[in-house]
Amino acid sequence: FNTYMATYPNDWLYGIHFDVEPGGYNASLLQNYLNNLLGNAVTYLVNHGIYVEFDVNPAWNGYDGIDYNGCTNFYAAIAKTLANGKGCLSLMSYRNTAAKVMSRANERNAITYAKQYNCDYTYGIETDAVETGVDIHDKNKAYLCSMLDTIFAEIDKAGGSMNAGVAIHHAACYYQLA
Repeated sequence: FNTYMATYPNDWLYGIHFDVEPGGYNASLLQNYLNNLLGNAVTYLVNHGIYVEFDVNPAWNGYDGIDYNGCTNFYAAIAKTLANGKGCLSLMSYRNTAAKVMSRANERNAITYAKQYNCDYTYGIETDAVETGVDIHDKNKAYLCSMLDTIFAEIDKAGGSMNAGVAIHHAACYYQLA
């Protein structure tokens, strides 16, 4: 961050996206990750007006034993730290229907914790060819728009939370959909 700002002093950096991917890590490694990245980098970046986004997969395991910021759950710790507009929990909930996207996103209660701590969060939709059942590369734009309508209707029904959204992975693929 300091190097970037020194090199480009006239630029305005909105935020930094951390692609966490903690699957399979043990609790002590995740504990160290939380203590260092959340405890230091987030505080530093937020204090400099930089929005922080954590891209995580709610289905991965290995979170038991985490204790950070008064939370013993990985998602609770992140959500509490990023609460009130400090950052976003970007949930890699990639699936090929709206219902599956929303269900996947809340595995291990990730969205529940985001709402509890007033943390911004996004549902993820994958448009690139990844694997059967995960992406929608073989669908059309109308299908994607229908998925988005369903997800946003559910967000509205749940109280119209303004801190929820959708992250479409591989925007170029989205524009290529017919």
